Amino acid sequence: MILIADSGSTKTDWALINSAEIIKNEQSIGLNPDFHKQNSIAREIQQVAINLGQGDAIDRIYFYGSGASSKARQAPLISALKESFPSSKIEVAHDLLGAARASLKEQSGLVGILGTGSNCCAYNGEEVTKEYRSGGFILSDEGGGVFMGKMLLKAFIEDQLDKDLKEALQLEYGLSVDLILKKIYKSDLPNRFIASFAVFMHRNATQPQIKSIIEANFNAFFEQKVCRFEHYQDLPLGLVGSVANHFEAQLMQAAKRFKCRISVIEARPIQGLVAYHQTKLVSER
Repeated sequence: MILIADSGSTKTDWALINSAEIIKNEQSIGLNPDFHKQNSIAREIQQVAINLGQGDAIDRIYFYGSGASSKARQAPLISALKESFPSSKIEVAHDLLGAARASLKEQSGLVGILGTGSNCCAYNGEEVTKEYRSGGFILSDEGGGVFMGKMLLKAFIEDQLDKDLKEALQLEYGLSVDLILKKIYKSDLPNRFIASFAVFMHRNATQPQIKSIIEANFNAFFEQKVCRFEHYQDLPLGLVGSVANHFEAQLMQAAKRFKCRISVIEARPIQGLVAYHQTKLVSER
């Protein structure tokens, strides 16, 4: 048996599988080492191990994580996994590799993540061959929910929203300038708070101001991330994540503007990763 984990900024999907079936699924909080200390990560993984109840029988663990972009940042995840699964072989990789394997499998191309945050890379069918470092939710994340949320909240704070939108946000979320500033500057995980307004924007996607924000968000994704790669218009683009899935129509329109070819959109990378690793298990027989 092998255990696969896809960990984003908000949640981690776990799948315990063999070559023929999914034995058990679990879900935990996102385990980005940028936002969680070692002991917090260890406690969460320990609970997952208890819930799975198959510790000694798990041969290998493949953990694909947001924030796990270097050996130093992978270290707390490896340590926590070894603590709860001491007999398993453990591999921790960046979530970009997970997105690539989930969406393009063994096909080369470009791969993007559009969830709470965002990223993009080139992939040769086996490994990520080129990527540009991201500044995270404060400096970057174009195309993700947090980028859209920042534009919406900025317009709210600066009193630039249409009256009906402002009233809807106040009614549904009890939103105020003071609350926004407190959530962003004095609370844990401000990126999740900001990105949470993507749900509101999806429901109100035809409203002119919201439509403009969504369009600007995806234009920025292509301009700042996809178009930096050589021959980007000639390569298939695989996309994963909740924002890519829920805003598929607007994303396809943006791709058309930039003459890009989206080949697949996966809502949850774990589904594609299960298929990828099951194929590998079969070929190892």
